[in-house]
Amino acid sequence: MGNDNNKKVSLTNRVSSAKSAPQKNAPAKKSGAAVNLGQRTAQKAAAAAKKKKRKNAPVGKYIMYSMMALLIVLCVVLVLVVMPFIRDLFGNKGSTLPQIPQDDLIGYVQSDNENVSYYVVGLFGEDLTVQMDALSIVCYDKKAGTVDVLQVPTDTYLNGDGGWAEGVRKIGNLWANPKPLVWCTECGKQVFEAEINDKSHSVCGSLLTTQVGSSQTDLMRAFNQEYSLPVDNYYLFQRGSLKETIDYIGGLDIVLPEEITLGETEYPAGKQTLDGEAVLEYLTYTGESVSGDVKHQIDTRVVWVALFDRMAKWDVEDLYEDVISNVQAWDNPIKMQRIGDYWETDAMELCELIVEMGKLDRKNFTFHMMPGEASQSGGVTYYSVHKEALTALLQAEFNPYGDEISTEDLMAEELSNTTESDTHPETFAALAVEQSGEVTEEDE
Repeated sequence: MGNDNNKKVSLTNRVSSAKSAPQKNAPAKKSGAAVNLGQRTAQKAAAAAKKKKRKNAPVGKYIMYSMMALLIVLCVVLVLVVMPFIRDLFGNKGSTLPQIPQDDLIGYVQSDNENVSYYVVGLFGEDLTVQMDALSIVCYDKKAGTVDVLQVPTDTYLNGDGGWAEGVRKIGNLWANPKPLVWCTECGKQVFEAEINDKSHSVCGSLLTTQVGSSQTDLMRAFNQEYSLPVDNYYLFQRGSLKETIDYIGGLDIVLPEEITLGETEYPAGKQTLDGEAVLEYLTYTGESVSGDVKHQIDTRVVWVALFDRMAKWDVEDLYEDVISNVQAWDNPIKMQRIGDYWETDAMELCELIVEMGKLDRKNFTFHMMPGEASQSGGVTYYSVHKEALTALLQAEFNPYGDEISTEDLMAEELSNTTESDTHPETFAALAVEQSGEVTEEDE
């Protein structure tokens, strides 16, 4: 506006000067001379046009500035209002899960030592609503180059004071039955006992509700509390994802101890290359008792060794692109720590982990069964840990750099201890079979 005022002043000065100065080209007026109306009309029109032009110049700029301001406002509205609406309408429709890195949401303890990592590995039952088929925790000592696997029977008894959902007492049932969360809708967060005031949130006064709890938090927290072990990540196979993984890598070579019928195919005893469906049926056989199921978990260690050895033969990029990424695209992906758009991070880390550990001597890999026995409580049969034997095992093989573990550190409850503790230690080297076979179309 400063420039416009200067222009107005300049124009005024020029007009004053023109009135006071002699006009060189103006014709001298003669008294009584006739007036040329055409000339006067033309001069008036030109003067009016010139005046109008001068008057409209700043108005045009006002209009231009107003349009620019309006455009900026529309852009802001588009970004802040319209785009979120479109994203909610067409993307992640119906999802109530927060689309942020799950590192910010983890509700369990992870390792604080860079030399060792802990991973929970397991297999779900027929679906996610029933008891799991298999469960283990892997301790990878990167500095020593050793891997120890603790097999945890899915019937293992849980301490009733652990904060689990009502009625849940088997570790294999935690995922299917997460404890409901007391929730404040106004604050958008879980509320704990200290902030509860007569069914309301003492912070904001809102009436509290309940939300479905976290399956991953409850299951991983069980390893923290019951066995005093951290958990850095987990890789839990659904039955479909295990089958697809095995098929993508070409099947598994397994030495069958006796002739067996899997599906509609009869396999003789000895080394056989099995496809995903056959392996799944062989692996998911359930014993008629808790003790029988524990024996089956020991017998089928060969499947997990074969799966690891077969996957470890791939390079990282191919394993990720040709196997894991394809498996994750199916309806029954491998359950990992991160969700939504962040699963690629965990998937790549899984591939890198397998290939890295695959370079280690198989004599440095050892299976251990949770020491314990079958026991009853309330008319239900569980697998009860032998607490002292478990403490000794954890301290010797699963705690290379942490503070010493004592029985008081374990929340696990011992129901009975009437048999000799046996962890059935066995190295991968003793179970490994050369993975050279290939599933044919006829086999499939």
